[in-house]
Amino acid sequence: MTSSAVTSAQRLIRRLAVTGITPEDDEQERLDKTVTTLSTCLITALSTVWVVTYFSSGLPVAAAIPLVYQVISIGSLVAFSRTKRLRFFRLSQLAMMLMLPFFLQLSLGGFVPSSAVVLWSFTAPIAALMFSGARDSINWFGAYAVVLVLSGLVDPLLEPTSKIPTSVMISFFVLNLAGVSATAFLLCGSSCSSESTSGRSPSASS
Repeated sequence: MTSSAVTSAQRLIRRLAVTGITPEDDEQERLDKTVTTLSTCLITALSTVWVVTYFSSGLPVAAAIPLVYQVISIGSLVAFSRTKRLRFFRLSQLAMMLMLPFFLQLSLGGFVPSSAVVLWSFTAPIAALMFSGARDSINWFGAYAVVLVLSGLVDPLLEPTSKIPTSVMISFFVLNLAGVSATAFLLCGSSCSSESTSGRSPSASS
């Protein structure tokens, strides 16, 4: 990658980071908006891998699910850049993060053929914990637990697709585990950063 491409990418990231920020926002609000916007952009970009892979494997329904996420997320980002209102933007993201991996796993036939893609649903309660607090995150974690139990109950009833090569499934297992872990780490890191900025340590806030 050339230096000009790197510079252009950095400029784009900086522009995206200030999307939705107003002069009236305090430091915490600015951080929340920045992390929500950038994490949405990252997941939207990563979703292309699923769209291309599943579509090229002859699985249009599975490919359509991450594509729907991309379309709605881009529309939400445009709306957020105009309204500057974080609450609805974040709520829509949390809802999609929770439910779309579940639907994708169903469409592929269960845990194994989907490479346990339902794990991405865990990012919803993690994000809620970081930005909305423990009380609100309990509801999201409860919803995640329900999704996980339902996934286990219906798994024996599903017909696994045979169109995904074993090598692709293993690659997606690694990608899903790494992606969810990285997302959780980044969200926790942003929380620690905000507490440090406000002069509090994580232990002091408990």
